[in-house]
Amino acid sequence: MMRIVVLASGKGSNLSALISEAKRTPDDFQIVAVLSEKAKCYAVQIAKDEGIPVRLILKKDHERRDSWNKA
Repeated sequence: MMRIVVLASGKGSNLSALISEAKRTPDDFQIVAVLSEKAKCYAVQIAKDEGIPVRLILKKDHERRDSWNKA
């Protein structure tokens, strides 16, 4: 089984589609986390509602863009 992390920053339409597919074919892949740069995007709420761990990587927490990119 493939374990994937989803990058999200918007409405969560792609995340929702991936969640639906993961439920339909549970032996193919599992969404193990969602990363986002936006704490208040709907995708973050979708992930939380589904019990998927969320990690926020906020620009304000990094002095330089390259350190944010690495995070």
